[in-house]
Amino acid sequence: MSTQLVKASEELSVRIGMDRQAMLDTFKAQCFRNAASVSDAQLSAFVSIARDMGVNPLLPGMLYAYPTSGGGIVPMM
Repeated sequence: MSTQLVKASEELSVRIGMDRQAMLDTFKAQCFRNAASVSDAQLSAFVSIARDMGVNPLLPGMLYAYPTSGGGIVPMM
């Protein structure tokens, strides 16, 4: 797991009030279409965007991630 993902996810988990690993697992399951294929880079981008925007992706309609063919994501609110 990248250091950027760890740092961003720690900050966001404190704000949301969830355990960091539980939050990451929940993001994968709820905010991506195919949780099994989500890379650390994609999850890192998603967590960083959510943190920077100050949103809780677990709230309905807040933030979703659509993986691109090149390995990135397109975030949608």
